[in-house]
Amino acid sequence: MTSPASNRPVPPRRRIPRSFKDLTPSKHFNPRTFFQELVWKGWFTPRHGESRRPVFPRLKRGQVAITWIGHASFLIQFTDLNVLVDPNFANWLFLLKRIKRAGLKIRDLPPIAVMNVQGRTFMQPPLDNPFTLALDEAKWLRQHTPIIFVDFHAEATSEKIAFARMLDGQVSAVVGTHTHVQTADEQIFPGGTAYLTDAGFTGPHESVLGREIVPVVTRFRTAVPQRFEVARNDVKLQGAVIEIDNASGNAVKIQRVSENLI
Repeated sequence: MTSPASNRPVPPRRRIPRSFKDLTPSKHFNPRTFFQELVWKGWFTPRHGESRRPVFPRLKRGQVAITWIGHASFLIQFTDLNVLVDPNFANWLFLLKRIKRAGLKIRDLPPIAVMNVQGRTFMQPPLDNPFTLALDEAKWLRQHTPIIFVDFHAEATSEKIAFARMLDGQVSAVVGTHTHVQTADEQIFPGGTAYLTDAGFTGPHESVLGREIVPVVTRFRTAVPQRFEVARNDVKLQGAVIEIDNASGNAVKIQRVSENLI
């Protein structure tokens, strides 16, 4: 007996855009006039608009404040959380000029420091030792804000854990990246630093780190170079949500995120 569910039409698979033309709302994109319309005219158009210093309200529990920065950028404030949506403050994107100024300047946002650090174990080329540099950098950043987020781009799990343990109590969070595989060791160290060895990656997970499976396996079996196309199925959003106390900079809560998108 055939179940009713088997007669349902299979939804068409989404097509991944392969060019700039595929990303435009209409199909009338003409590469011949692109430079003239978006680049050349922009150079000679005066930038206008005004950047204003915002006055952020003191919120009571349950209240929400939304500040429009310009275009699709918003600052959404809760009593214990600030969310910056689509932060675009650049005046230039390569040759493309921003015609209208952002509604406010980055320096007028609530101060949050982000430190990007790269490990050395199994990483090429080797950079300066992060263990000898990060403590002084964190000390300098704490003069400006207690909220410090560290993105540690490294290969070895032991290096990530040791680095985060060293910074415990000096920064708000240390989250590892680079291996593309989300770990299940989220925790808050005794000094108040949130930690996750690897945040994972956003993209197709029915794959080998986002690439089609067959050519990667073939490359390992034969050692012959292959073309690694981007995979398409089981697309997930991965990362972490960290709640931080504004006054002390200590982490209050960390939660892994892994949500199906397609």
